[in-house]
Amino acid sequence: MLSITAVLTAWCGFESSQWGGEMSIAFSTASSARIEAARQAGVANAARQADLTIWGLYVQARAQRDTALASYVEQRIRRPFPGGLQGMDR
Repeated sequence: MLSITAVLTAWCGFESSQWGGEMSIAFSTASSARIEAARQAGVANAARQADLTIWGLYVQARAQRDTALASYVEQRIRRPFPGGLQGMDR
C-alpha cells in the first residue's frame, strides 16, 4: 500500500509540474496580449484626440465664416471621421 501511495504521489507531482509549466506559458501569452492591447489603445486615443482637435478647428473656422481656413482644415480631416461632415451645409 505504501509503495502505491509513493508512486501516486510522484505521479501527482509530475502532473502538477506539467500544468504549472502550461499555466506559466499561458500567463506569459496573456500578459503580452494585454501589453499590446494597451499600446493599441494608446495609439487609438492619440488618433481620436487629433481628429477632435482638427474637427474643433474646422467648426470654429465655420462659425467665424473663415472659408479659407475651413477649406484648408477640411482637407485634413481623416475619412471616415465619426459623425463626418454629413449634415454640415457647405
